[in-house]
Amino acid sequence: MIKKKITAIRFIGLLGLIIMFSCNNQDKQNMSVIEAEFSHTAQNKVYLHELLPDQWPVIDSAITDDNGMVQFKVKNSKAGIYTIGTKRENLAIIQVNPGESQYLNADIRQIPNTYTVNGSEGSQLLKKLKKQTLPNLNEIDSLISRRNLFRDSSNFLHVKTLTDSLIRQVHKQQFHFQYNLVKNNKDELAVLVPLFQPFGREEVLTIQEQPELFIAVHDTLMQKYPDNPHVLLLHKKVKRYQEKQENSKQTEENLQLSKVAPDFTIQKINGEASTLSELKGDFILIHFWSEKTPDYKKQMKTISEVLQSHENLIHLAMYKGNDKLVWNKVADRYQNQSIHAIANQQIQKMYNTTEKHRLFLINEEGKIINKDFGIKTIKSVIDDNL
Repeated sequence: MIKKKITAIRFIGLLGLIIMFSCNNQDKQNMSVIEAEFSHTAQNKVYLHELLPDQWPVIDSAITDDNGMVQFKVKNSKAGIYTIGTKRENLAIIQVNPGESQYLNADIRQIPNTYTVNGSEGSQLLKKLKKQTLPNLNEIDSLISRRNLFRDSSNFLHVKTLTDSLIRQVHKQQFHFQYNLVKNNKDELAVLVPLFQPFGREEVLTIQEQPELFIAVHDTLMQKYPDNPHVLLLHKKVKRYQEKQENSKQTEENLQLSKVAPDFTIQKINGEASTLSELKGDFILIHFWSEKTPDYKKQMKTISEVLQSHENLIHLAMYKGNDKLVWNKVADRYQNQSIHAIANQQIQKMYNTTEKHRLFLINEEGKIINKDFGIKTIKSVIDDNL
């Protein structure tokens, strides 16, 4: 009986050691080590942050030693994106995978411009992104400064045209770089940074303009990193886009040629209200526009000229912008045969114009007879149908 108890105790002890060894081994597998060596440092404090979609928490911090070295250990069971540096404007972005060691070297005074990193493929991609983006941003700043020097010069318009063209070229170059970086590495968590990263104040990649790219990255990363917060954010974005596309498809069914145009209540600029159906008996050009519409001034001028040749045509100018001063100025200038009204969100959804500007031509019976024609064809479309 005593022997059995001793055997049981030994077994339990052995089991405990096995479990302890297993846990320690698992901890080691999940422990990532980040070593950084900085030049020109004098015991600077270096911070390790985790880059999350809606926050940027400090994970650890350390003072550089006499050799400019710091070391961080991260217990992580999943891949994540981190920043290491002295402040927001002076840091490197890295992808840290479980159980992985990374070595970073930089001048602590200018970490973004000088750092090199040995580690994950994701960290290498993020370094390439920095290497491309920073010179391009500096080039934009230089061009803007050069343009501003001529602001009071008689040669300003020429200089502005030239510099604006060069700025567009830099933006185009940045777009192609970020697009290809994401497309060619869509299985790396790190590509979510260039996927969402703006260039200055402008978005580079958007799900509206590059839906196939966003969906391809989403499908790949959802399989590889299904619980990652950045991937889950992308999942929400893709899901919303797909729902909008489905709703848009259903809405477009009601906007087919020969169908009666969906009715809505018009809020005129003078405060009066009426409905689209009350305008039956005349041809109606429904014109959704805003100050962001390309060449909206030229559109208004062209439509005004067309109206002079067609007395039975009403221009229903539906404003969908936010600058009431612009709206009032346009409404004051173009009054003949024009009704200026606000296109609220409900009307924009009804006519699928939330993210684009559209033209619809309605006949006397209230049916759609043409749509989505451009400024160059406005006159010919109207002349052919009226």
